[in-house]
Amino acid sequence: PIPISAWPVTPSPYSCSCCQTLREIAHVNGAHVMKLEVHGSLGVISHAVLQKFFVYGHRNLESHMFDFCNETIWKVKQFLIEYCEDRKREGYTMLPDPLSKQKGYPRERTGKMKLKDLSEYFHLPMWVAAKEMKICQSAIKGICRKAGLKRWPHRKIRSIQRKIAKTKEQLGSGNADERSSALTQLQELQRKLSNIY
Repeated sequence: PIPISAWPVTPSPYSCSCCQTLREIAHVNGAHVMKLEVHGSLGVISHAVLQKFFVYGHRNLESHMFDFCNETIWKVKQFLIEYCEDRKREGYTMLPDPLSKQKGYPRERTGKMKLKDLSEYFHLPMWVAAKEMKICQSAIKGICRKAGLKRWPHRKIRSIQRKIAKTKEQLGSGNADERSSALTQLQELQRKLSNIY
C-alpha cells in the first residue's frame, strides 16, 4: 500500500479521472470504520483506496492506495478475500455493499408472499402493480397460479366498476321498478367486487 495524506486526491500515476467506484467494502468495529473502495472501469480493476476513520465526524485517520494495474483478476480476488478475512479476525463486521444489487432479497420476499399481499394492487394493471411492489410480473403470476387465480383481476374489476357507475345512474330514475331492479343489480355487482378482494 502507498500511504496518502488525504482522500480524495489524484496523485500521479494514480489519476482517477477515468475510474469509477466498482465496489465499496465497509467494515465496522465499534466507532472504527475501514472502507475499501475498488476503482476501475469496465473490465479493468486499477486500484483500491482504503480509508480508516471514526463513525462520528467521519474524520480520516489514514488512507492507503493499493495498485492493481499490473495484477491479474485472480490476484485482486485473492487480495479481497484476504482483506475481508483479516477484518473478520480483527473483530470487524462487514456492512452491505451499497453498490451491489440485492437480487436475493426480492426473491426471498416474493417466496413468502400470498395472494392477500397482492390484493390491494388488483385494481392496477399487472405491470403497474409489479412496479409498485418492486417485483417482476413473473413473480406475481407465480403467486396467483399458486393461489388458483388464473387471470390478474384488473380488467374484471374495471368492468364491474363501470357497471356499478351505470347502475348508480339508474337509481335516480323516477320509475320505482327500475330503481328496485337497479338496487338489486348494484348489490350483486358489489358482492362480485368484494369476492375478488
